[in-house]
Amino acid sequence: MTTPFPAIRPSSRQYQPPTVPVSEIRSESGLVFRRRRGSLAIDAGVTLSFSNRPAADWTAIEEAWLASGCGMDALDLPAEVWLPGYAPELPGLEWRFVPDKPPQRQQDRDQRGRVSMTVELRAVAV
Repeated sequence: MTTPFPAIRPSSRQYQPPTVPVSEIRSESGLVFRRRRGSLAIDAGVTLSFSNRPAADWTAIEEAWLASGCGMDALDLPAEVWLPGYAPELPGLEWRFVPDKPPQRQQDRDQRGRVSMTVELRAVAV
């Protein structure tokens, strides 16, 4: 089951590209032997930050978190999350909330009704 993520453009986005698991063995002579441990890239991540947004946006993100089973179901990320740019092609992976890191909310005292939020997502193997 896929949960739709709210179509909100983040203020900033930090993307961590996936890596392929590799084991490395260094011999006594200094040679390095690397062996690929799978055919699927893993550990892709993105941190989305939303600054000075209306409280309704926080409610939408919180509802998506709860609808996804607190990070257990896949997310359908809209194009607005990746603007200005394109969504990365990650075959065999799907985006999910990080289960032990729910969306974080900060509210400034002098800006009532406006919040700042941080959301961490990970791409996991299907």
